[in-house]
Amino acid sequence: MSRERDKDGGNRVTKEFLSGNQAIGEAVMLARTESIAAYPITPQTGIVNHLVNLISSKKFAATMVHAESESSALSIVVGSTLGGIRSFTATSSQGLLMMAEATYYTSGMRVPLVMTVVNRGLSAPVTIFSDHQDSMTLRDNGWLQFYCKNGQEALDTILTSYAIAEHRKVLLPVMVCIDGFAISHRSEPIVIPSQQSVDEFLPSFSPEFPYMTLDEPKFLGTAAWPDYYEEFVYLRNKALKDSQEVIIETCNKYSGAIRPIVPLISTYNAEEAEIIIIGIGSMMSTLEVIVDQLNDSSSGSVGLIRLKCFRPFPAKEILSKIKSKSKIIVLDKAVSPGQSGPLFLEISSILQTSGENIDCYGFILGLGGRELTLALGKRILHAIKELDPRSTDSRQYWIDLNHETIKRWTTSE
Repeated sequence: MSRERDKDGGNRVTKEFLSGNQAIGEAVMLARTESIAAYPITPQTGIVNHLVNLISSKKFAATMVHAESESSALSIVVGSTLGGIRSFTATSSQGLLMMAEATYYTSGMRVPLVMTVVNRGLSAPVTIFSDHQDSMTLRDNGWLQFYCKNGQEALDTILTSYAIAEHRKVLLPVMVCIDGFAISHRSEPIVIPSQQSVDEFLPSFSPEFPYMTLDEPKFLGTAAWPDYYEEFVYLRNKALKDSQEVIIETCNKYSGAIRPIVPLISTYNAEEAEIIIIGIGSMMSTLEVIVDQLNDSSSGSVGLIRLKCFRPFPAKEILSKIKSKSKIIVLDKAVSPGQSGPLFLEISSILQTSGENIDCYGFILGLGGRELTLALGKRILHAIKELDPRSTDSRQYWIDLNHETIKRWTTSE
């Protein structure tokens, strides 16, 4: 692990050659997290391994609990957070699904903890490689969801996520998602901010309403009759929607104090482009290279919009970038079975309600870690020129096993 000292905005920073998993571990330590619980699962295990090494070497004063399951791991950190202790856990794939029940009471009790999901496809068949099916399956569980582009953004997002989750206007859990192997195991130079700069940005954990203490025990997560249950759901949903303002404010503060970070969405070559590709995660880095080559080869003017924040959904920010465009291509690395890609559904919805008359096409790709290539990018662009925008059928398309043809995603095929 190579190290280099440098100056950044007047604060000492460290540059280290780290994997995405290690970068997250460093961020958890910098946040002065005190309670960690996890159960190992590929490709998340490297995060916990790094945290154990930091604790055992006396660099990090935290309590690590090796839980007997993912559901137990989340339940443990829910308890420690409710006791006023900053907490963290991580999981992947089937492990996240085993946590599913606990994720709902985590948001329902307004528990401001942070969890990393190292995205991996769901069984069956078994795969250890990455797509977004696991976290997208739980997109409606009341958590904020951030999808990172690389290891550097993962580190920065962990730090900002604690500040966002613990904000008195939010008080909700945050899911920080990174693509398995493409980010989790790929090493790159990571800028690590100084402990002093992080402490100035992220104060010690101080809950805004009274959590449990030994002197004041409380009963939390109680039952609610029908005349009150809906109010709880409304307030949680309002806090999630209103968190967008806090996300922007927090990321702007972090950008000014430590290093630049994207709050909601980022763009690439989008201002002058006629065609916009919208997607999530590490594949958007690959797409920047593909877009450059496509534009150089006169395949049309193409730009990108990357969603870092999926929940709350940044509808206004997206609409402001796609007005006057001729076509939109939405890339999903997940499927809502019997319907289409989750991101495509979201984009189609905001286009419908906004009245924007833009042809929108969705493509499902990259499932189980399948590679996104230049040839595939060219094939997608060629396909939308052949497709009839006046078709009354779904505009969601499936890339077949040979990557040679584009098939309409319908129940009849």
